[in-house]
Amino acid sequence: MVTAFNLIPFGVMGGLLKDDFSEFLLFAFTWIVCVKVDGGVGIVAGGAIALLRFASNSITSQVYPDQEGEYKVLRLEGNLNYINSEDCEDKLLQLI
Repeated sequence: MVTAFNLIPFGVMGGLLKDDFSEFLLFAFTWIVCVKVDGGVGIVAGGAIALLRFASNSITSQVYPDQEGEYKVLRLEGNLNYINSEDCEDKLLQLI
């Protein structure tokens, strides 16, 4: 019983609870499904939810061309991935 209790990652859970509550809920959901149902099912369910969250956050990425004095700057808010890389490249070529 003591060994099983030591496997609970209280430090990670506390850090997620303090920094990002939605990540904590995802972690807790994955952990509970792994313990109550099956480890493989929990990992697949948690991974699927994490991928869906990443996909929804990737859609909101924005690219802004800007100029600071004599330098031209391309600002990116969000993730740079295959979804928005073509838009980023087009705006970069327009900036040059």
